[in-house]
Amino acid sequence: MPWDYYRGITRTLPVVASGQAEEVINNVEISLVLDVSGSMNSNSRLYNLKIAAKEFIDQMLDNSRDDRLSISIIPYATQVSLPNEMIAEFNAQGTNPYSNCINFSGSDFNDRAVSTTAPFQRTMHFDPWSSNDGRDDDPVNLVSRPVCEDRDSREILMLTDDRQKLKDYIDDLSARGNTSIDLGMKWGTALLDPAMRPVVNKMIGHGEVPSRFSLRPFAYDDLETLKVVVLMTDGQNTSQYYIEDDHRSGESDVYWNEQTEEYSIWNKRNGDGNDGLFYWVNNNLWRDHPKGNGHWDGGKEGLRGYPNDLDGDGIENEYFCYEVPNQDDNESGTAVNLSYPELWAYTSIRYNTEKNYYPWMNDSEARSQWRYGVYDTVGSGTKDNRTKAICDAAKTEQIVVYTIGFEAPSGGVSVLKDCASSPSHFFDVDGLEISNAFKSIAQQITQLRLTQ
Repeated sequence: MPWDYYRGITRTLPVVASGQAEEVINNVEISLVLDVSGSMNSNSRLYNLKIAAKEFIDQMLDNSRDDRLSISIIPYATQVSLPNEMIAEFNAQGTNPYSNCINFSGSDFNDRAVSTTAPFQRTMHFDPWSSNDGRDDDPVNLVSRPVCEDRDSREILMLTDDRQKLKDYIDDLSARGNTSIDLGMKWGTALLDPAMRPVVNKMIGHGEVPSRFSLRPFAYDDLETLKVVVLMTDGQNTSQYYIEDDHRSGESDVYWNEQTEEYSIWNKRNGDGNDGLFYWVNNNLWRDHPKGNGHWDGGKEGLRGYPNDLDGDGIENEYFCYEVPNQDDNESGTAVNLSYPELWAYTSIRYNTEKNYYPWMNDSEARSQWRYGVYDTVGSGTKDNRTKAICDAAKTEQIVVYTIGFEAPSGGVSVLKDCASSPSHFFDVDGLEISNAFKSIAQQITQLRLTQ
């Protein structure tokens, strides 16, 4: 092997007279980027992936000297989640103690690094899919299907050569969510970029990364270092959800009485809200205060209709509710105005729309304003372009990119072929063949480190 094709660096390698193999690339950094979207539950894909990935770990460690190999694992679905200690090192903006993901903009995919100083939008903790409310649970739970998973098993595992830690981590992987190949590749590349070194050292201080990796990621021009991404998917880019800016912070119109477990919804009749009223969801009534913060005099005649130009068309629509029963009642508990982060963390968008707004709004208006008006998406076409951008950026610095299409559709195969370092770096496999793909990649990486 007269030159190092895979690193793209033309250099003569030493010939060993004895015929014994000599290690010419001392250090290897690997990002293992694994698809854990919901479709991985089909056809035993996740089970087969775990076997193949653990065999890859064994094969790489069995053929590496101490301290020479570091492996990071990046599981991705709709988003990529970071450990608490890791996200603390980035300028991720937005009040949210649960979701450790970042919403990147399109231009971010032209850059291999993730800046520790530039501001990024932190992903809100929210659920766009289910119709559940965690506040109804006993004990209270966060939303059941968040875009950004808050489980340890879905967080990045950063730079380690601990065989058992790596294999235990792989065993704990679970599959759920959409597919964001662009985000998986973005973080896989970032963990090989020298700009990540300060974060690595912070993680060393937290005991999350071995101290022997304090100089990693090495510089791109370090001729003794091989940087590799292994990117695997069974699908293709789908939709990534994010909360619109006007629903990310500040107070919502929703009030929650924890003692009685009841919602009240504030609605401004006029733009200034001077004659607005509260809708009591459980009672289907309008009142001048949220339930729990006043006195209910049931002897007064209640509103039978609530006119309001809700949709801004200049026509006052009337929303009907029941008459107030003839009773006098002191209200229990206290209603608290929920901020948007508090609302979305426990109440799914669909539940909030259907239970809190459907009863008094036109259903289509409620969906438009409180479901589809709350979040937006990054579509598959945009994500394909972002994937190409970050793959090209990685290959520009001679990062070796292997890609595996695991029973993937044609759209995913096309993205993976384009991302790979060459046609021979792409593997299209089914079933148990995924083990053969990982085995072949491990053999190629090992060969790249040796010359005869």
